[in-house]
Amino acid sequence: MSAIASTAPAGPLVASILMRYRWLAALIFIHAVAAFLTVTSVGLPYEADLVAYGLGFLVEDIVPFLMLFVAWRALRIALWVRPSHPVRALLQDLKSVLVNGRRLVEGLVVLLLMIVMMSSFTQIKAAIPDIVPFSWDTTFKELGETLCFGILPWQALWPIFGSPPAAFVLNLIYNAWFFVVVFFLLSAAFSQRDVESRMTFLCSFVIAWIIGGNLLATIFSSAGPVYYQRLGLGADYAPLMAMLHESSRIYPLWALDVQEALWTSYVSGTGTLKGISAMPSMHNTSIVLVALYAFRINRGLGIAMAVYAAAIFIGSITLGWHYAADSLIGAALAVPFWGLGAIMARRSIGAVEAGDGHRRA
Repeated sequence: MSAIASTAPAGPLVASILMRYRWLAALIFIHAVAAFLTVTSVGLPYEADLVAYGLGFLVEDIVPFLMLFVAWRALRIALWVRPSHPVRALLQDLKSVLVNGRRLVEGLVVLLLMIVMMSSFTQIKAAIPDIVPFSWDTTFKELGETLCFGILPWQALWPIFGSPPAAFVLNLIYNAWFFVVVFFLLSAAFSQRDVESRMTFLCSFVIAWIIGGNLLATIFSSAGPVYYQRLGLGADYAPLMAMLHESSRIYPLWALDVQEALWTSYVSGTGTLKGISAMPSMHNTSIVLVALYAFRINRGLGIAMAVYAAAIFIGSITLGWHYAADSLIGAALAVPFWGLGAIMARRSIGAVEAGDGHRRA
């Protein structure tokens, strides 16, 4: 199969790939235009260099990304293929990837689309307080109290996960979220197995960040527990932040540095790390999407990602990033987003099959 793919004419190959991703590309293009119009309408500069930054980020981190990809292929072979000569099998597997023209072209197309989408997402996210000032924090704080029978959710979680070692581990897990998501994006981008599942994941991922991360985050503009007191809303989360800072003196909590950098950028309007929005929690949305995709790959991997998603949920509250409502709604939104992604995936695959049938006819 790889030999066929690598020797296929370039024209039909590229046309087939573009046909498969035309709906996704159209959605990302519309989102990019909307980001430009939204940002400029509130008098903010459109930072076009974010796309270049994304490309530079990809180039700078290509080695760890490749290492991540090789580790994934090795893990897949070790756990599910289980050959008698694993090293030889890994080398043959990597060779089949490198000589597979469709796999490489399709993977690069997906990565470029994701870079454009995330740069547009960042444009809008950074502008959210200018579009709709933070106004929902008190509502989500009170909703969390109601869900937790009169106490703040962090107060229920802190006796279990609030010790310095536990907070440190949660911070590690939370920070690793980015690498886990990239891991699965790479898998979906470059894999040629189970086209419908990986297309569903890619489409739902884009839909989630556009609708959840931009649209809903703007409508329900909120900053999160860490900034509750700084917004003049009260000291409900002051004890949590004080205990986190105290824990950080024993085991470093990098979340505190990121939170401070985001606030500095928000106040000053400068800085490379921008964008405060709490509702919905995109950490929770995206990692539940990863878990749904992982179950399509392998049940054991799905269970592992479900456990990881639970840890992200706990960390998002315990580290002060999100109200319980943010995290619960964020996780729940992954299900309808997956459904929308499945519809887009099926239509995309159907368009390719229809085109192939027309050409054969």
